[in-house]
Amino acid sequence: MEFDTALFVNIIGIIIPMIILIPLSALLLMASTRMFKTKDQRYSSAIKTTAWIYLVYIILGIILSFIPQVLDYLFLVDVLRFIALALFAWFLVKKRYELEQAESIKVFVVWYAFDILLYWAVAFLLTFLPPL
Repeated sequence: MEFDTALFVNIIGIIIPMIILIPLSALLLMASTRMFKTKDQRYSSAIKTTAWIYLVYIILGIILSFIPQVLDYLFLVDVLRFIALALFAWFLVKKRYELEQAESIKVFVVWYAFDILLYWAVAFLLTFLPPL
């Protein structure tokens, strides 16, 4: 059995950002729940929620990697992935925190907007790491 270096690098390239993003995203979700004074404001709930969301993000990425990378459809696929993930994240926040529709949208929008900025910042900072 031969060691596949490319696969190893791809796996590490997924795991390292997730190790950084999940706890920080959970802090942002916890801050959003505190901002809107929800019943559950615990970090443990936030980390479970963000872990599930990032797991779905990875699974969607794996599934979508089998779609041929035709330039015309690449943007559409990314937009659909973003929308699907956003809907799943909003649904999970609404159910996990047992929120009404309007309150769940507020908590979600504040958290998700900052989470997107966090994702971009981490991705930008990781570009300065030396390649494996």
